[in-house]
Amino acid sequence: MSFDFQGRRVHDYNFLIKRWISLAREIGLNAQVYATAEAFDLLCFSSPALEQKGGVYLSAGVHGDEAAATEGLYEWAELRASILPRLPVMIFPCLNPWGLLSNRRADSENRDLNRCYHLNELPRIRAQKDLIQGHSFR
Repeated sequence: MSFDFQGRRVHDYNFLIKRWISLAREIGLNAQVYATAEAFDLLCFSSPALEQKGGVYLSAGVHGDEAAATEGLYEWAELRASILPRLPVMIFPCLNPWGLLSNRRADSENRDLNRCYHLNELPRIRAQKDLIQGHSFR
């Protein structure tokens, strides 16, 4: 199910990620697939300015029924395209693609991912923690 907001398919994960990849290529952000969840690649984008200390962590889409967050993060990045490569950021545009597509808070197994970060049993959460390990964010 996809909803249209100002010409955007706000619950379409593939559409969201295509826009992020395009923006990253255009402005020079690094893109990385860090995990797969429910057959979706989960991506992280980081600026060349990101170092181990002092970076900024940004994420959206933990709750799939909150599509404004994924759209807002993308629009924020798009509006700052000229300076974003110089900002020390690590961006996770959507942590719950199935939830976004389904307009559901939880993932496909009815887990609220926000309540699972203290656990290391979910591969997507473990992979994200591994990726940010060693970084200290503001």
